[in-house]
Amino acid sequence: MFQYILKRLLVYIPTLFAVSLILFFLSHSNANNNISRYLEMEGIGLMVEPESEEYEELYMNKARQIGAHLPMFYWSIQPSNYPEERIIFP
Repeated sequence: MFQYILKRLLVYIPTLFAVSLILFFLSHSNANNNISRYLEMEGIGLMVEPESEEYEELYMNKARQIGAHLPMFYWSIQPSNYPEERIIFP
């Protein structure tokens, strides 16, 4: 019985890892550019030429705003709505 459970665990763990890795990369490999889509929904992408420096600046500001400028494997222990400046009460 112990060998049966051990064999199942040795098959289960790599399978779970492989499936989660495949799903992770599939979720991050979409062909659509979400930042450009956000700019178009706000009407900014239609007013500014996509090759201009102003568009690049707007693009990077939006990327920072939604956290898309971070690496794919970035995570933090603190919540995303945590204030940037700490308020210290006396």
